[in-house]
Amino acid sequence: MNQEDRQPVIMIVDDQPLNLKLFQEIVCDEGYQVLMFSSGRAALRALAKVMPDVILLDIMMPEMDGLDVCRHLKADDRLSRIPVIFISALSDTSNKIKALAEGGVDYVTKPFQAGEVLARIRTHLRIRQQQVQIEAQKQQLQESFGRLSELETLRDNLVHMVAHDMRSPLLAVTGYARMILSDLEGAGHDRPAQDAQTILDLCSTLQKMISTLLDISRLEACQMPLNIQPGDPGELISRVVTALGVLADDDAAVVWHPPEEKMPALFDEEITRRILENLLVNAFNFAGKEARVRISAVSTETAIKIMVTDNGPGIAPEHQGHVFEKFSQAPAGQDDAGHSTGLGLAFCKLAMEAQGGEIGVKSEVGKGSTFWFTLPHP
Repeated sequence: MNQEDRQPVIMIVDDQPLNLKLFQEIVCDEGYQVLMFSSGRAALRALAKVMPDVILLDIMMPEMDGLDVCRHLKADDRLSRIPVIFISALSDTSNKIKALAEGGVDYVTKPFQAGEVLARIRTHLRIRQQQVQIEAQKQQLQESFGRLSELETLRDNLVHMVAHDMRSPLLAVTGYARMILSDLEGAGHDRPAQDAQTILDLCSTLQKMISTLLDISRLEACQMPLNIQPGDPGELISRVVTALGVLADDDAAVVWHPPEEKMPALFDEEITRRILENLLVNAFNFAGKEARVRISAVSTETAIKIMVTDNGPGIAPEHQGHVFEKFSQAPAGQDDAGHSTGLGLAFCKLAMEAQGGEIGVKSEVGKGSTFWFTLPHP
């Protein structure tokens, strides 16, 4: 029988036979099942085998009073969530507070009205049913999350294994392409030589993708060696801009004005260089042929904040929360071609967090994007 279809079970614990009979009539007339006990010890023995939905518990009983019974219930994980409604002739506020402090959910004073008792029972049955449903949903969510985590781990392990195994054949392809290019250039075959160079360029791109994948795995496993030292990120930005100048069609495509004074920060120079390169390449890829990229840096109380701003199409709000996830793709560039693997920005986020900094994006559709990250002060 479904848990929701069965009749609720009400346990009544009272040392007065007349009270037990009155409660039995009230509860049975409502269609509930009834379990009756005249002592707290007898009720606790029965609870080893039965699980009521609500317990009506008298406070004033010999040997073991209702408060002691409730303490035993709340100390048992299996029984602790059963709603306990205290029944007592003690009507002063201090006793009610004491009873509720022991774990009771409600308090009914004698002499009681049948309608009041039933109303309290219905309320706590409904609350308990909602709690059970929430617990079941929580359990389902935990199981689903566990399965998803296992699948994600399997996927990441597979990607790591494939990426690692791709290195050897890719090195072989690169080697043969270089030999072919050397032979063709010497023989004056321009077009085939260009094709061979294209193969080498594509091999280089694949090598970078594989390295990024493996580095992401190392960062996620906290196994990426870092060399964090004091330095000036302004000098690093200048070197990166010079090295990547070939990306731009003209000198005005990248705007960077080095600050007059040094801006000391703590960072791994090689890792931070790769973050900057990723953000700049990303900006040019998305902004297209008319790309204009501005780099700026400001000092805050706790860190140096570096910003890379482009004049691209921008990122819609629904995509901004996912741009740093592995394999995520936002519309890429003016032709709306989602060619980005999503690995570069995932690497940036993990690498930035490994250095104790933060990274984020601010964007508006049609008005470009600003990717920023912070490097802590020494």
